[in-house]
Amino acid sequence: MNTIEKTKKFTDLAKKMYEFDKDNPTAEKDWLTMLLSFSNGICGMCHRPLIVKDIQINFQGTKYYFECGHMYGLMKVDDKTSKIRDPNLSFNRVSIALNPDAPNIKATHSGPKIKTEHSELEIARKFIEIAYPEYQNIKKNNEEASLVDIVAINDNTNESLLMQVTKLYPSDFWKELHTINKVETQQEVKPLILKSIERKHNFDQDQKKKVILLIDSWPGFDKATLGSLSEEFMTKVSNAGYKEIWLVGSLGELTFRLI
Repeated sequence: MNTIEKTKKFTDLAKKMYEFDKDNPTAEKDWLTMLLSFSNGICGMCHRPLIVKDIQINFQGTKYYFECGHMYGLMKVDDKTSKIRDPNLSFNRVSIALNPDAPNIKATHSGPKIKTEHSELEIARKFIEIAYPEYQNIKKNNEEASLVDIVAINDNTNESLLMQVTKLYPSDFWKELHTINKVETQQEVKPLILKSIERKHNFDQDQKKKVILLIDSWPGFDKATLGSLSEEFMTKVSNAGYKEIWLVGSLGELTFRLI
């Protein structure tokens, strides 16, 4: 589907949901106002023209990603689709700005509290959906201090992927987002990438050759944002010794392989 078809699919859905709920005395006014905006081709969160650029369907439900940066999720509950927005998927409230000359991360936030921490399993599932969809049997490795955090198995071939998960941002990066509604790194993105790789350096070199390192970069940015990657930078990334290294963002286009 192109963006026009994706947008029409979502606005048609919003119209049905609005018609279903408009006479419901328990329906919240803000909810109905948002659905009405969606129905009229306007983002119900920022009131910009609504353009749906991506639709992702997985075991959790369906997520609609808008060009304005917002997202709407329909989540599965007991194998049924709930029309209630999942508050844990409100990263649409976060905006990222990058300076091409010295890219660093700035995030602003408004509205309800968002989920900024994601489990290793969540990051691995997002990665598998995008890069290796045939490996759907995904399990956490509970062995402590192990190089392998997550194992994904292809049930058809019995082949497995071994994954280690780390975070791009400092542990306190998102801490102030819900209090002052703005947060900014004091470093450029590339050194943050190298630091996140260095944190996972002290493992057996032969074992690392079998493992994919996933760097949680939520909400994410595309590879072009990084600009040209110097030979020195890529040498440091390659010398880490992992089978592959990926940055995993919130969208497919924001998830990419470094090596």
